[in-house]
Amino acid sequence: GWTVARLKKLVGGPEKRVDFPRPMNVHTTYFTAWVDDSGDLQTRPDLYGHDKRVEQALGLLATD
Repeated sequence: GWTVARLKKLVGGPEKRVDFPRPMNVHTTYFTAWVDDSGDLQTRPDLYGHDKRVEQALGLLATD
């Protein structure tokens, strides 16, 4: 099995393939803006262009 200690050894190392006995759902999130522990707004560039698509879907940008 995969103990916490065994998983911690993987952090920061090279990529390693791990096969699980059955399929597992994975949910990833992508944030370009968030509030840090000090209450300050942090933003980062939107490398994948997701923000623009969300803004268009919400009607916040003019569509071509």
